Amino acid sequence: MNTLYSFLSGIIICSLLNMTSILKSTVDEINELREHNENIILLRQYEANESSPLHNVTASDSEGGK
Repeated sequence: MNTLYSFLSGIIICSLLNMTSILKSTVDEINELREHNENIILLRQYEANESSPLHNVTASDSEGGK
């Protein structure tokens, strides 16, 4: 009976280690996707600022053309 318990304990430990490995790789993938999405958001914000008319206003324009 002890052999059966030892065998089942080994299977459970191996399963837990495998689940831990899968979770770690999943978290790593999520972090990579999050970083990629943040870069896309920053790029779109930059592009929006570049195309904004307010971005191209000079000092003389903001003073009413003085």
